[in-house]
Amino acid sequence: MMNVLQIVQEATRRSGLPVPTSLVSSSDPGTIQLMSLFNELMQETVKAYRFQACIFHGQFTTTAVSLQGTIQGILGTDPESITGATMWDMTLRRPVFGPMDDTNFQILSALIPTGPIYQYRFEANNLLFLPPPPAGDTINFIYRSKNWLSLSGNPSAPGYFIQNDTDIPLIDDTTLIMGLKYRYKKEKNLPYAEDFETWQRMIDNIALRDGTKNVLYLDKPSAELVPGIFVPMGNLPLAGGM
Repeated sequence: MMNVLQIVQEATRRSGLPVPTSLVSSSDPGTIQLMSLFNELMQETVKAYRFQACIFHGQFTTTAVSLQGTIQGILGTDPESITGATMWDMTLRRPVFGPMDDTNFQILSALIPTGPIYQYRFEANNLLFLPPPPAGDTINFIYRSKNWLSLSGNPSAPGYFIQNDTDIPLIDDTTLIMGLKYRYKKEKNLPYAEDFETWQRMIDNIALRDGTKNVLYLDKPSAELVPGIFVPMGNLPLAGGM
């Protein structure tokens, strides 16, 4: 995959612009603007589209109080959003219901519930459980990250702003070249409609094919997770005989 410097270099070649030899350390106003436009383009894109490369699992261990901490403290990063109905207590093997709205949260707070089923709520960037969960349970959920870069190509070092010339985007590089071309022309009040339409088709197609998609069945209901005995498909050993 191309790094951010290579993407900017290819976009400038196609646009007849001076080709930069660096981004982050450059003092050239045109190069600085291109890097800022690149950041702006991708920050808008990851908000508008759901790419599997930006989907991660979050996990933490509960404490026996309602306030579990800030979401940034739990994840070590600032997420774009948390996927609904994905928060599970892996220790008890059951979902954590929620999120609670304002009214239900106040009702449950006033009733001081002591039941075993707890729910979650986000408030002032804090994650609250009500009633307080037992300490030591492992909570897992899926969230969508706003980070669109691997800093210096390191998957464990995500980034929201370009920090190094060797940073690698998590999204198809050929698409980003076209996106940067249209964004630059738009900023300079140049005709950009054709480049924008090409970029839009490319990014829509990437998002459509990204990851795998659910198969929709019209002839039977979709399978649901319900209590019961799980019997795997295939040959089963039977005791005794006929």
